[in-house]
Amino acid sequence: MLQAVRSELEQAVNHEKSEREAEASSIRQDLDTRTADLTSRLQAEEEARQKGDEEEASARQKDRTELEAAMAKQGAEMEEKLKAEEEARQKGDEQEASARQKDRTELEAAMAKQGAEMEEKLKAEEENRRQEGTSAAAKLSDTSAMLQAVRSELEQAVNHEKSEREA
Repeated sequence: MLQAVRSELEQAVNHEKSEREAEASSIRQDLDTRTADLTSRLQAEEEARQKGDEEEASARQKDRTELEAAMAKQGAEMEEKLKAEEEARQKGDEQEASARQKDRTELEAAMAKQGAEMEEKLKAEEENRRQEGTSAAAKLSDTSAMLQAVRSELEQAVNHEKSEREA
């Protein structure tokens, strides 16, 4: 009879142990699934950030190309004015040449101002884009650290539960 009771107790203990191991396995599986999901999300965010960086570089190149085209156009206009000024000087019309010199000076000042404004705009846009990239990287890092902490806590809880059940 004692043997039968002992056998029943061993079976009950083994049954309880296998249930707990199955539960721990389920928790680990859930943790692995969540980890894979978060890792996938992090990778997707990183790919999106890299795509944004490529688009940003393309936008900067387009801005620079437009700036160069505008400056070339203004340069051609200035050349035309300079040629007209030279012709006026050759004809001896000093008054017209003086007015053209004034126009040229104003044009050069306007071009310098516009060039400086465009350069400042490009720098500001580049800084904004750089800050957005830094912010996204920090967010990814924080999310990764949080995920690691949660995983560690869950593993500790599973191990603690397992050691309590074994004890």
